Amino acid sequence: MTDMKCETCKYWCDYVGCDDGLADLNYGDCRRYPAVFGPRKVSEPTAAGRWPLTRRRDWCGEWTERTEDTPQTTTANLKGRNDRA
Repeated sequence: MTDMKCETCKYWCDYVGCDDGLADLNYGDCRRYPAVFGPRKVSEPTAAGRWPLTRRRDWCGEWTERTEDTPQTTTANLKGRNDRA
């Protein structure tokens, strides 16, 4: 059985290739539900859609197994669609 953690969930977007310092900390976005509207950073007055930030080893009750036809989603292949990339 697959370990039911964020890193194995089909909805999790890894920060591999991200240059904002989070790639080394095992973080990613949970893309299970649409992004919510909120500030990008506390220091910036502009707002953008944001997904929940989770750690690779976090878990929740919405976990769904990633299958062979579900590609590993990373911020590297979402560049231009994710304000953190």
